[in-house]
Amino acid sequence: MAQYSTYTDGVTVEYTDGVDTFRNGSIGGAFVTEKLDGASWSTLEMIDLEGSADTGVFRDGTRGSSYVVDKTLNATGFNGTESLDEGLTGDWINLVNLNID
Repeated sequence: MAQYSTYTDGVTVEYTDGVDTFRNGSIGGAFVTEKLDGASWSTLEMIDLEGSADTGVFRDGTRGSSYVVDKTLNATGFNGTESLDEGLTGDWINLVNLNID
């Protein structure tokens, strides 16, 4: 069963191990992972898809035995059509798929 967190532009989630603080989410139309360095954030990774709708709506989570990051292709947001066929019939395109087996 798939489980996701969805991020609209400007929405991030922070994580800390008690020493370092990280965040990921949607910033400026890209899915970013950042680390807090003093009072500012340093970008560790920025993921986007050239040519896709600049919706700024992403989701990350697990699907099958993989960690995934998807971006919505519908400029008005997800309308309920769950498909990952690169936009042919659905709303999401897969950007990252890391097998966690």
